[in-house]
Amino acid sequence: MSDVDFEALAQAHVDGGRAEWGTMMGHRCLRKAGQFAAMVTKGEGHLVLKLDPTRVVDLVASGRGQSF
Repeated sequence: MSDVDFEALAQAHVDGGRAEWGTMMGHRCLRKAGQFAAMVTKGEGHLVLKLDPTRVVDLVASGRGQSF
């Protein structure tokens, strides 16, 4: 995912009052109630999301995701 795509998607959540901008490990990120929610890694453009552990296991098992 490009930074531009992430910014547009995230800004819609910020504008709607569902999230706010923040930083994590030097990356601009989206936060919900002060907790990390999403970011795109610099360079690689990997979308990193905070998900329920069960969902992470399912995504990794299916080959569609990686644990971060």
